[in-house]
Amino acid sequence: MRIIWEKDKTIESFIRRQVVRPEIRYKWSQFLFPVRLGSDLYLYNLFTKQCVEYDGDFCPEEIFVSDRVVEADPSLRELAFDYFLVPETRDERAYYEGVFKMVRAVSTREGFKSYVVLPTTGCNARCVYCYEKGMKQVAMTDEIVAKTIQFILSTHRKDADISLAWFGGEPLLGTRAIDAICSALAERDVKFHSTMTTNGSLLTEELVEKMEKDWRLTYVQVSMDGDEADYVAKKKYLLDRDHYRAALRGIDALARRNIRTMVRCNADANNLERMELFFRDLSEATSNKKQVSVFLRPLYAIQRGDRSGEIWKKCLDLQDRIVREGFAFAYNTTFRSFKSNHCMADLPFEMVMIAPDGTLYNCEHCPPGSKIGNLDEGVCDNESLRSFVNPETAREKCRDCAFLPECTPFSRCPVASNDCREVRKAQFSLDLKRAIEDKNRADEANQEEFQNC
Repeated sequence: MRIIWEKDKTIESFIRRQVVRPEIRYKWSQFLFPVRLGSDLYLYNLFTKQCVEYDGDFCPEEIFVSDRVVEADPSLRELAFDYFLVPETRDERAYYEGVFKMVRAVSTREGFKSYVVLPTTGCNARCVYCYEKGMKQVAMTDEIVAKTIQFILSTHRKDADISLAWFGGEPLLGTRAIDAICSALAERDVKFHSTMTTNGSLLTEELVEKMEKDWRLTYVQVSMDGDEADYVAKKKYLLDRDHYRAALRGIDALARRNIRTMVRCNADANNLERMELFFRDLSEATSNKKQVSVFLRPLYAIQRGDRSGEIWKKCLDLQDRIVREGFAFAYNTTFRSFKSNHCMADLPFEMVMIAPDGTLYNCEHCPPGSKIGNLDEGVCDNESLRSFVNPETAREKCRDCAFLPECTPFSRCPVASNDCREVRKAQFSLDLKRAIEDKNRADEANQEEFQNC
């Protein structure tokens, strides 16, 4: 048995190596995820984040008696020590939840280090699927900008760089507000970096230079909708311009400045057949593909629908095609570290969203009535925030799911998906195989370098 990577250090500090007890029957953990690369079998533990190459026989329903089997097999004994094997009677959901609560308790800290800022809820597009449809369009006034600056200065953690995430609406319609906030922080020597979610249609070479130097942008997500015909039909821009080509040029400008760029392509039953045309256009327009990754995602409404699994499968089938074009692989999973939170809502005392009218929320999807305060009074609804700190018991249907450690731990989340297990399984398998291949290549390169010394 060969260790590909070790357990997460945080988990290792909370759980000792498991004691193998005599006369106990052991089963494979529900958090174990097996994948094969050629003839090699790899076992990954979603709870501890450890991955091993295993040369034994694997049957997920197999039961082992510790005295006669586990103790006699060095590989099985090591797997039992490291929680790949657990006692047959263990309620793994309850055990995981207990550890998760302890990790959350010690990792939760006071003081914001991340701010999602909406300089405007206005947008130059009228996307047919927009979940913000009907929301009042408001832009930050000079007064709200000044209050935003003061709020950040008075609430941010002093021991960490600030992360600013520009969101909207279309945030590039609010460049004056972004300029003012970034300039104020820079003048006061506050360390910060920023990210952005944009439709990309307003990007220019001059603006990208400002984004890199003044806004300290490190990552941008650009939302697209397939090839040019689908893009135009779905975005429905207010002005009749070539926004599709402008977005492609913008993606190239970002990548040339080594700003990591994620192209999120919204997928539905109609546009997937023409994705090849979009990949061709994006490939021809992009000179630094290693800074650009592409991921296809069904729209939220589709994820909740009857065809969710079918459309997800088509999206995943196209991932290899994207990589063959030379773009970076779009990982959806962090394999080495245990997650103490899964979104901004369940990290409520460290992240906050500032709306353009000065209202504070703990989620960028901010449904009406979910505000937690305002820039004048600060966070007022601490009781609501504390309710997100203490994770809820998993839904009954999720009790035996392998992906509990990868999932949002509260049932109030408005983003839901049908076929979630099968979708996660397919995506996770794709990501894990790629991660193991990357690790094996790195190990081989290091070994070759050592031999040449």
